[in-house]
Amino acid sequence: MSIKFTEETNAKLLNRICHTNYKQWMKSIYPLNKNCYIWMIQLTGKQKYGWSNNMSNDYIIEDYDMSLPKPSNFEIGLTTKYRYVFEKRKKGNSQYFLYHGLYELINIENHGGKRTLKKAEDIDNPLDLH
Repeated sequence: MSIKFTEETNAKLLNRICHTNYKQWMKSIYPLNKNCYIWMIQLTGKQKYGWSNNMSNDYIIEDYDMSLPKPSNFEIGLTTKYRYVFEKRKKGNSQYFLYHGLYELINIENHGGKRTLKKAEDIDNPLDLH
């Protein structure tokens, strides 16, 4: 089950679910602790900044084009086991988020360039993440 959040930016979503007070949050990840972060991404399969992300049933495949220089946050995804997944979607000129649940990193291939995550559990109320 997906839950829709009408916040239009990463900062507004984080302010709502983590009780922060950000004006901007440009990164797609927000660390909750060293083993878990909030992941705000598109799941379209289209490459953006070298990354493409696809969702199929209870799995997400995160793929990086290894012919490109590695971004500064490349290693974080290799060492952080759990991710709360918020999918960015657009409707017209507006953006919103769909919350898909908690996912666990289960496989790493291609020197870290391909990562497989499996749904670990549904969290009914993502406002209780912190």
